[in-house]
Amino acid sequence: MNTDPELNKTTKILFRVHSELMDQDVEEIIGAETIDLEMGKFRIQDIPFYTPNLATDDIVHAEYDSDEEMLIYRETLIPSGNSTVWVVVTDETIPIEEIQEIFLELGCDSEEVSEHFFAMEIKATTNYFRIRDKLISLKSEGRIDYAESCLSIDHQY
Repeated sequence: MNTDPELNKTTKILFRVHSELMDQDVEEIIGAETIDLEMGKFRIQDIPFYTPNLATDDIVHAEYDSDEEMLIYRETLIPSGNSTVWVVVTDETIPIEEIQEIFLELGCDSEEVSEHFFAMEIKATTNYFRIRDKLISLKSEGRIDYAESCLSIDHQY
């Protein structure tokens, strides 16, 4: 049994990336599980709100920065196969929870970012075509808009 208290410990990592979608540099602090502190390996736990090309369970490399006094993301080592989709509820008469519930029934967890915006996790084992069909349908009805911020190889079309 591993008794190393640093392993499986939750930590925070600062991500600084350029978002093509938002056409600006973004900063986001994301929770991760320590896999190997000495090697700087961590597993992403939180659904990314603003950081593109990142999903839950991705294994990343991060290094401690003494100026920032925290871990800084350096690179993704092993993609998890999960995907991340950002959803904006464009019909203000619809509560965000109603849209989140539709995707929860399809197996997608999500985290609310604001009153009209949530980030959604699509696990590698989930049939993305069912999710995509629902996204397209809701968009065509004028209820939402969305961006596929991180689409795994398994979910690409």
